[in-house]
Amino acid sequence: MKVLIFYRHFPVAMGRYYQWGLEEAGHEVYSVGPYSHGRIPWGVQFFYPDYKYPPDLELPDVPMYPIKDVLEKAKFKPDLIIQAADTYSLIGKAPVPNILIGTDPHVVDYRPMLTNVDYYFSCQKCYQYGLPNEGWLPYGYVGGLHRYLPDETINYQVVFSGLQYEYRKDFLRAMTDKGYRVYNSLGDIYEDYVKIYNQGLLAFNWSSQNDLPARFWEGMAMKRCMLTNRVPDLKEFDFVEGVDYLGFSTLGEAVEKADYYLKYPKYLLKIASNGWWKVRKHNYKNRVIAMIKELKEKKII
Repeated sequence: MKVLIFYRHFPVAMGRYYQWGLEEAGHEVYSVGPYSHGRIPWGVQFFYPDYKYPPDLELPDVPMYPIKDVLEKAKFKPDLIIQAADTYSLIGKAPVPNILIGTDPHVVDYRPMLTNVDYYFSCQKCYQYGLPNEGWLPYGYVGGLHRYLPDETINYQVVFSGLQYEYRKDFLRAMTDKGYRVYNSLGDIYEDYVKIYNQGLLAFNWSSQNDLPARFWEGMAMKRCMLTNRVPDLKEFDFVEGVDYLGFSTLGEAVEKADYYLKYPKYLLKIASNGWWKVRKHNYKNRVIAMIKELKEKKII
C-alpha cells in the first residue's frame, strides 16, 4: 500500500515511529510535514545534528495546511493518508481515505480536527471520544532500537528520562536521599536513551495525565523492571502487576516498592524478564498491521 504520512519532523516524533512501523510492514511510505533540522521543541538546548531525518516533502511550519496543496506538491498518489502530527493537521477533503492518529489525547482535544477525517485512532483508550469512526492504537516500542544490551554495566539503580514534573522529581529525590544511584534527565534520545536505560535496574514512570506512555513499552522492551503509576489503560493488557511490572498510586507507595525490590534484585530482574517476554509483540510494526486490519474491517480502505 502507498501511504502518505504527515507529522512534524523533529527527533523522536511519534509520527516517525509509525512511519518506521509502516515501512517494516512492507508499505511504501512518503513523509511530509514541517522540518526542525534536528531540534526538539522543548527548548533551544535540544539540538541533535545526528538525528535530523528530513521528510520527503518539507511543508511550512504552520498548524494547518491544505491536503490539496500537499498532494499537488508531492507528486505521489497515496492509497491512504495518515496524520500523526500532534497539534498540527492537514485540512480539506482528501481523494483517498484520510485517518488521524491522536498521539497526545491526554493533552490535546482532537475533535476540532476530525471534520474531513474518515477514521480516528486514539493512542489512549481512556481518552477516546465515543465517536462512531474511532479506534484505539496504543503506543509501543521500536523494534531494533528499544532493546536489551546485555553487555552494558549497571551504573544506576533507578533511571528516568523525561519531562521534569515536580511529582517525578519528588520520587527521584527521595530515592537519592536513600542512597541509591539515580539517573534523571531530559533529552536522551535514540541510542543514547537506550544505552542509559540499559545501565539501570529500575525504569521509573509517573504519567502526567493518567496516560500510558511510550516510556512504559520502551522500558520493558529494554528488559528493565518498570515501576509505573496505575492508569486505566493498564487494565486493557495481559500484564500482571507484581509479575510483569511494578505499580503504585502514591509517592509513598512508589518509594516503598522501589526500596524493597532494589534490596532483592533477583526478584526485580525476574519481573524485568517477565515483562520483556510479554512486551515483544507490542512493537510499532504490529501496531500498524493491526491498524490497517481494522481499517479494512471497517471498510475505510
